[in-house]
Amino acid sequence: DENEDDMTEEDEGKVLSMDGVKAILSVLPSNKPSLHCTLLDRHVIDHFETAGRKLNKLTKNGWLSFWAMFAVENANFCFQQLTYLDLNTDTDRSSWYKLTERKIFDHERERISRSVIRILLFGGPQCGKTVFCDRLLCRIPVPPKTRHGGLVSHKSTSHFRAVSNRIGASNEYNFLAITEVPAITQYIEQAMDNFLPAYDMILLMFDLSQSRSFYELNKIFDRMPKNHSLPIQVLATKSDLKHVQQYNLEVNTVINNEEEDINGRYDITQSLNIMGLYPYAQTWLTHQDSCDFPQLFDDL
Repeated sequence: DENEDDMTEEDEGKVLSMDGVKAILSVLPSNKPSLHCTLLDRHVIDHFETAGRKLNKLTKNGWLSFWAMFAVENANFCFQQLTYLDLNTDTDRSSWYKLTERKIFDHERERISRSVIRILLFGGPQCGKTVFCDRLLCRIPVPPKTRHGGLVSHKSTSHFRAVSNRIGASNEYNFLAITEVPAITQYIEQAMDNFLPAYDMILLMFDLSQSRSFYELNKIFDRMPKNHSLPIQVLATKSDLKHVQQYNLEVNTVINNEEEDINGRYDITQSLNIMGLYPYAQTWLTHQDSCDFPQLFDDL
């Protein structure tokens, strides 16, 4: 096992193999559907932080993130299962959870007390959404290569993808959950119609090295309902690559406004200001960069 996954003994003590997960969860009765823990399903751990060459070992952060998300999605089933994992009569189970007020009241406060913050991530094709989600799971992107050494282009995401991880100091129980929305009209509209009430923030992403990327972001923004009240942060990706001029591809079919010149060139700063959005934050494509992803996720 150690050779197979290139992990030291110290690393092994900090992760759980699937056999280890099964051993812990073996105390759950198998005859009640509500007590089936989905963490036993191999594909489920892909949504959380894993380690090892095959990414098939769950880290402590991954383990904690699963239960945090389970509590948000189905509190009743979650705490039924947790009860079986700690049968100590001295345990104060009331300390396991905290009831929060409805999300509709959150935007009226300067600070919210939720430990799980949920973000909807929108952006045009190939702007870096999937790699950004991988960063939350502490996975450094390594572009796949062909037999002849050429880079293989990234395959576009064709379904909703949810990832979650613990953020901040190691003794804190704060979690960030991101749902990647594919750059497909039906999924974008489905997310806007059905997902917004369950989320805390919207992240809009565009690629500084792709000339039509801000145009795609603008189209998504224009589709959004104007009364959702969620904070929006814009993220500009691939800042370490050559920046290109962003163009409005519909400049010949619409009346030009203050956001662009007669040739359809966007002034990004001015455009965001007109849209009522804050200036964008930047991230880099490679991992030898000055972008502190843990700090960025903590800031979000």
